[in-house]
Amino acid sequence: MDILNIDPKVLILQIGAFAILLIIFKVWLFTPILGMIDARKSEIEGDYAKAADDRKSAESLKAEYEKQMASVKERVAEKLNAAETEAEELKKQILDDSRKEAAEIKEKARIEIAEEKDAAFRAVKNEIAQLAVDAAGKVIGANMNTETNKKLVDDFIAGLDGKAK
Repeated sequence: MDILNIDPKVLILQIGAFAILLIIFKVWLFTPILGMIDARKSEIEGDYAKAADDRKSAESLKAEYEKQMASVKERVAEKLNAAETEAEELKKQILDDSRKEAAEIKEKARIEIAEEKDAAFRAVKNEIAQLAVDAAGKVIGANMNTETNKKLVDDFIAGLDGKAK
């Protein structure tokens, strides 16, 4: 080693110093840096896993939301159909009730008209009978029994009723 001018003591000392320097670097520099790198790697992987889980959770929530919205739309459609059906039934019932009420009013009016017609006819009949009795009494000049006169006029008018109908 004389040719290269290398002193074996210095060479061993330099190898030893280099080995000590490697041990110091490994303990104080490489291990903490590798630990930080591993921790950062784990943190990034955790963030990626959390992001994937969050994405899956968001997709699940979206699917559930869409399912609920479809259910809500279906219920709304059902309620609208039910309301339309109920409205149609109510409309029909109101129309039927109105028709029945109109028919009842018509029938009552017809009955009232018939009763008023009969009452008016009876009043006219009584008035004519009285006039006929009075006229007959004046013509005959004799005072006949009022009961007899009334019976004769009623029979006469009853005979007219049969002919008029």
